[in-house]
Amino acid sequence: MDRKLKTKLRFDYLSKIPYRDDMKKRIEQVFNYPKYGTPFRKKEYFYYYKNNGLQNQFVLYRQKGLDGKEELVMDPNKLSPDGTTRLTTFSLSKDGRYSVWGISRGGSDWQTYYVRDMQTGKDLPDSLLWVESSWNWLAG
Repeated sequence: MDRKLKTKLRFDYLSKIPYRDDMKKRIEQVFNYPKYGTPFRKKEYFYYYKNNGLQNQFVLYRQKGLDGKEELVMDPNKLSPDGTTRLTTFSLSKDGRYSVWGISRGGSDWQTYYVRDMQTGKDLPDSLLWVESSWNWLAG
């Protein structure tokens, strides 16, 4: 059975559950609050992940010092219309000038890596495709 047919059958069945809408509303109420990841520091910047409550993916921000203005670094929610592209990797160079960031699309194990100049916010032209396991070289 192909994937589209399975999905159609699944949603046809689920749509007939009489209390489904009430469950969806209650789950949304329970999960709709701001969430923060553990912050980390590189040089003068603090980096942290934040979700406003109902975003599909956490958004990466930074701020200069404890009282600095919040700056958007990466919003993976804008990388795909269905919200299934996620930020899998974010690592800064020793001086904090460059970052390596990786994304996974649609729940795939395969990732694409990019390099960003953190001063300009622009990505360099090169990318690394089809990365599946990379922890060893990133941690090194």
